[in-house]
Amino acid sequence: MAIIIVGAGAIGQVYGHHLARGGAEVGVLVRPRRRAAAAAGYTLTRIVPLLGRRTERFVPRFVVTSAPELAGVGGIEQLWFCVPTNDLDDALVRDLAQAVPAATIVVLAPGHFVRDRIHRLVGPARAVFGAIGMISYVSPLEGSSDPRETATEPGLAYLLSPTKLSSASESRALDAVTALRLGGCPCDLVNDAIGDVALGTASLMPSVVALEIAGWSFRRYREEESSQLAARATRESITIAASVVGRSEPTYAQLVSPFLLRSAVRLVPLVSPLDMESFLRVHFAKVGEQTRLLVSTSIDDGQRLGLPTDAQRELLAKLDETRSSA
Repeated sequence: MAIIIVGAGAIGQVYGHHLARGGAEVGVLVRPRRRAAAAAGYTLTRIVPLLGRRTERFVPRFVVTSAPELAGVGGIEQLWFCVPTNDLDDALVRDLAQAVPAATIVVLAPGHFVRDRIHRLVGPARAVFGAIGMISYVSPLEGSSDPRETATEPGLAYLLSPTKLSSASESRALDAVTALRLGGCPCDLVNDAIGDVALGTASLMPSVVALEIAGWSFRRYREEESSQLAARATRESITIAASVVGRSEPTYAQLVSPFLLRSAVRLVPLVSPLDMESFLRVHFAKVGEQTRLLVSTSIDDGQRLGLPTDAQRELLAKLDETRSSA
């Protein structure tokens, strides 16, 4: 099986590595300026809780930079789009899908609206959607003094948890699930990965925004009003997400409170096998445009559905103020 990873960043490298470990011939599609670095391969460090970290190498079988190049490869069965939602360009998706018209299109970008876009571009039968199951970041982790991070080799460090995939075509989704599992990456076939992503995003994004407002400081997040606003915004966003994807509001939504969020932020550094505070700062600062897009979309959905959005609006206004003063 030949597979192309579109966007060989922190997520794409890890999926590409595990797909290759499972026996697939994995290539990457990158920007022209990144061709040489991609051809030389990537260094990855897997974080295994309680067992430490181990370094691995992923060298793509081939590197391409455009749809015409892709058309000349032959035998490609899957295209994995591992880019942020705001970088998921319609023209790129269409051109690549046309270059390999029989290939499955695996999309891992968050946002419930992504499903309609991809279905419109390539049709439901070819599309597989996923909920990313990992933490992945450039190592050593920028700005971290944690000995675990400073001792990690340059490249990427990653921590796996199960990826979830779903599709209107169960056979295409199952092929993708199997390809990951063969490479040692945990993966589950689910009924609605987009719905899972939507609820997960709704649960996480308000706290990410509040943490950025608090200067990416867990201490300030706990001590200031950030957690109070985040709790209100989280309850709003979960209600909206559940309505949009046609699910009952999950029970845990009623448990979200400032106390719970502050407790979680206090507990995470004690149990995490990585410097989570630094990771959140580095990762979400990099995908800040995506964060704002997802929160704005939730507000727009809430307006359309006649659901409360006041806390999310206040949170977004504070975020814009924070960014403008930076």
